Amino acid sequence: MNVALWVLQIFFAVLFLVHALVHYFPPAALRAEMDKQNIPRMRALSNGSEVLAAIGLVVPPAVGIAPWLAPLAALGLVIVMIGAATFHLSRREFPVVVFTLLLAGGLAFLAYGRTFIAPFD
Repeated sequence: MNVALWVLQIFFAVLFLVHALVHYFPPAALRAEMDKQNIPRMRALSNGSEVLAAIGLVVPPAVGIAPWLAPLAALGLVIVMIGAATFHLSRREFPVVVFTLLLAGGLAFLAYGRTFIAPFD
């Protein structure tokens, strides 16, 4: 189970890091769409949270310093995903809502697994 949880941690870390970087440095087509939304503060907060959580999922347990931060990072991302689902629900983007809730479920499982099933010693 430890290996499976590490795979999930690395998967989510890469996923959220790439997502945040694409929003920090968007291609031209995405930049035009993002400029229409007029939500720069919310986007900056969300992307900053994703970068910090991605680091928190992998780095502390990998170096053995404060590994208890990994499940907290996963829970933080659950909160971000619930916020994202709420935002996309208000825009009636239902496939995105389903995807963000699936990510939230996977992150909740990761937090549970690292807290109760296979915690770091």
